[in-house]
Amino acid sequence: MPISEVARLDDTALLRQSSNSSVGVASLWAIAAALVPEMQKGKEWARTAHIGVNAVTFGLFAYYQIPTGLEIAAKVIEKTKFP
Repeated sequence: MPISEVARLDDTALLRQSSNSSVGVASLWAIAAALVPEMQKGKEWARTAHIGVNAVTFGLFAYYQIPTGLEIAAKVIEKTKFP
């Protein structure tokens, strides 16, 4: 199998993994937003759950998006000619 084919397969797997995490993040945002009316009523459990859901969302984002961003940044730096 040519190297370009392997790279394309890796990119497809990475895209699929990133897409799955995006669905997870969007779902968690919806759950966090759904807790807002209860928070406005003064329910402490809703506030705690809202903070927890957003912490998990941040963790998912960091786990899946930051390594990809660093990989892209490394490629840009590698191909950039600095003065």
